Amino acid sequence: TIHLASVEASSKQPLTMGKEKYKNAYFQVTRGDYAPLLSLVNENLSKAKEYAANDNERNMLTHYINSFKEG
Repeated sequence: TIHLASVEASSKQPLTMGKEKYKNAYFQVTRGDYAPLLSLVNENLSKAKEYAANDNERNMLTHYINSFKEG
């Protein structure tokens, strides 16, 4: 199993996939690994947005938050 680090744990195509067989080995991709930690990170990144120097920094923080949420 390949675990994607994200806040969200539910399945979402194309990020996740069910069990697949490849060359006599099975694998699957799930998300939600490190969810409690990434949730705290996202809370603090949201707070950091009010101290961003400009729109570019705010946008960067927004993209980090979305990435950590979705995986």
